Amino acid sequence: MLFLHNLSNFTKLLDASVVSPLINLLKECKKYSKVAEKATSLLEILSNSEEGRIAITIADDGILTLVETVEDGSLVSTEHAVGTLLSLCLSCRDKYRELILKEGAIPGLLRLTVEGTTEAQDRAFTLLDLQRSKQLQWWNIYNFRLCKDGKIP
Repeated sequence: MLFLHNLSNFTKLLDASVVSPLINLLKECKKYSKVAEKATSLLEILSNSEEGRIAITIADDGILTLVETVEDGSLVSTEHAVGTLLSLCLSCRDKYRELILKEGAIPGLLRLTVEGTTEAQDRAFTLLDLQRSKQLQWWNIYNFRLCKDGKIP
C-alpha cells in the first residue's frame, strides 16, 4: 500500500484495476486510519480518469464506501473521499448525481461543510450544489440575480 501511495506522484503508473482492491480495503479498515487515508488518496487520483471513475462505480459498494468514509473518516480521508465523489460528479453530473444521492451522501456532506478541512468544506459545498436538481439551480441563479440587484427575493 505504501509503495502504491509513493507511486501516486506518477499517476500514469496507476491503473484502474487497483480500484476494486482499494475499495475492498477501505470497506474493511477503520475509516479514520492511515490505511484509509492512503486508499482514499489513491482513489481520488484514479477518479481523474474515465477508467478510474467507471471502476469506482462498478466496484461492489464503491460509492457507498466513499460516502461512509465522508461520514466516519479522519480529516484527511474525508477530504479525499469527498474529492473523489466531486470528481465523479464534475465529470458527468447527470450520470453520477443519482448514484451519489442514492447512497445517502447529503448528511455527511452537510456535516463536512462545518467540521471538515477548508478544502473538504469547499469540495462539500460544491458537491452539494451539484446534487441539487436543475430546477433548484435555476431558482438559485434567479434569486442571486435579484439579490445582486438589491431586491429581496
